[in-house]
Amino acid sequence: MNADGKYSVDEFFLAVSKKYKDTVRKVCFRYLHDDADLCREMIQEVNIALWNKLDLFPHTASEFVQRRWVTTLAKQVVTNSLRRRKKLVAVRQEFLEAPSATIDGTGDIYDVMRTSLTLEEQWLAHHLVIGYSINELASAYGISPSAMRKRIDKLRAKLADALDRNE
Repeated sequence: MNADGKYSVDEFFLAVSKKYKDTVRKVCFRYLHDDADLCREMIQEVNIALWNKLDLFPHTASEFVQRRWVTTLAKQVVTNSLRRRKKLVAVRQEFLEAPSATIDGTGDIYDVMRTSLTLEEQWLAHHLVIGYSINELASAYGISPSAMRKRIDKLRAKLADALDRNE
């Protein structure tokens, strides 16, 4: 507490997160059941969201309203994260199951893509080789379409430079 009797932002965050840590834990376990590792990860994500939305916290409201606000925030974070993970798993599963015979003349390109590419290089491969749209990739990886478009454009330029150097 400072001289005015008010909490600093850090102290306020610590007080709120400590007060409602059991509430957040219960929400996470309710949605994630027995996956303790994922639950710990979600608790961290909820705390990050709490930090980012601390200015919206109803600090003058009753404890019931505050608990409900934290519960709602935790539910949103967990469900959104699970939704993103489900899409990501679907895209990755389709990517891993894609037959290499569908690409004429390239042989084992899917084997190379599975093992040696970075995440951003996989995005480019999904877009150029497999044919996913920018919006599909952005949705699957939880990135805005404009950010995905910028990243794909940068990767295309990088790829063009690498191809020019090799010729």
